[in-house]
Amino acid sequence: MEQLKEMLKEVLQEQLAPITVRLDGMEARMTTMEDRMSSMETRVISMEDRMSSMETRMISMEDRMSSMETRIISMEDRMSSMETRMISMEDRMSSMETRMISMEDRTSSMEIRMISMEDRMSSMETRLASVENQVASVKDQLDRMEHVQTEDVVAMIQVMDKKLTMRTDMQERQIGVLNDRLFVVEAEVHKLHK
Repeated sequence: MEQLKEMLKEVLQEQLAPITVRLDGMEARMTTMEDRMSSMETRVISMEDRMSSMETRMISMEDRMSSMETRIISMEDRMSSMETRMISMEDRMSSMETRMISMEDRTSSMEIRMISMEDRMSSMETRLASVENQVASVKDQLDRMEHVQTEDVVAMIQVMDKKLTMRTDMQERQIGVLNDRLFVVEAEVHKLHK
């Protein structure tokens, strides 16, 4: 009986030996696969960590890009505002230049009128000097005639002298009016030059 058991045991061992070898091989392969799986899991975890880090950096970059876009929009608005102000300043400068040209034209016109008035004043002064010379001549003649003429002649001469005096007074008043007008024009020109 015991011999039978031994024989069965040996037969079973012989038959089980290949299976045991195969199982040992499978266990070894399983162990290797588990090690590879563990390594792959470690690599996947590492990749996930790297992906998370990259996603965090991407989010940070997107936030920075959004901030930069906002700043660019603000700068564009400021640039548009500055361009509008520059256009306004250019328009004001053009208006001022136009006004300056107009003032220069008016000043030139006034200078021409002043020259004309000065010429007329010179002419009037010449005429006035001539009248004064005539009056002086008449007075000299009157002085001479007073000694030799009768009272009637003297009276006639006095009438003539009055007429001449009236004409002279009238011309002097006209000259005074012209002097006043000239003074006003000079004051206006002085204001314009200021």
